[in-house]
Amino acid sequence: MKASHTCVLILMTATRQPGRLRPFASCRPAGEPQHTPKSEYTLAPHNVSTTPSVASTTSRFRCRAQNLAPPLALGPGFPGKYPSPMQPESAMSYAIEPHASWQALERAAAAETDPRRAALIREVGKHMEAEIKGQLEPLMATLTTEPIYHFWGNGAPMVLQGREAVAGFYAAMFARGGEQFQVVVDKVIASSDNVVTEGQVRQVNRGRDLRAQGVTRIGDADVQDDDLWLSNAQLVTVWPADAQGKLVGEDIYFGQSPMQTMTRISKSDLPPYYKL
Repeated sequence: MKASHTCVLILMTATRQPGRLRPFASCRPAGEPQHTPKSEYTLAPHNVSTTPSVASTTSRFRCRAQNLAPPLALGPGFPGKYPSPMQPESAMSYAIEPHASWQALERAAAAETDPRRAALIREVGKHMEAEIKGQLEPLMATLTTEPIYHFWGNGAPMVLQGREAVAGFYAAMFARGGEQFQVVVDKVIASSDNVVTEGQVRQVNRGRDLRAQGVTRIGDADVQDDDLWLSNAQLVTVWPADAQGKLVGEDIYFGQSPMQTMTRISKSDLPPYYKL
């Protein structure tokens, strides 16, 4: 039986100078003495300054940490008994596997004993699957009536608000083939109001698209039109939910610019279903 953990997540938003996730201390199994350190994660960027369009929020809640990779140590007192949510890198046949993205969420939902938390994890999985498969209607069906999205850490902060704006964002993404990314989920943390996923996001970038954006060299290599470049950036996503179990949106924190992670790949590194 998996031990329940008391975790505290502090979610602070709105900044002009985004930063990295800063973890502190550890989780403690329920029933352990109170002096055992609790787990406190600060998802706040450095140098936080509130903008008029986004309000700073702080949310503390009881949650269950699931599917943590065994090598990860969150600090003293953490039992480290959770299985890895993904296959080891050596077991993957391709450099990117978009359709593997939601498998970790399916496993986390199956392991969750609380019905509300399990339902929210499944809703995130359905959202991720519809997005990566380019299915707009089922994707929008996972969202509340007035969704709101926040993006930090990859250029200027961005906000999307309302169904029309969010649907337009996804329709434009699908039109250019931008939905074919992979989210490698390393951690899933859920409460009755939020799901948090942490891992990496992988995306294939065509050389001609990079050159059209003015990127002609990556490291010591010239970018050619026929090139394929893979980005692999650290990513934390907070998925708040409403009382009906629909997602309010996404709060997305990039730990680094995808452009800083580029490696050249070939067509043989892509799965058969990937469309160039």
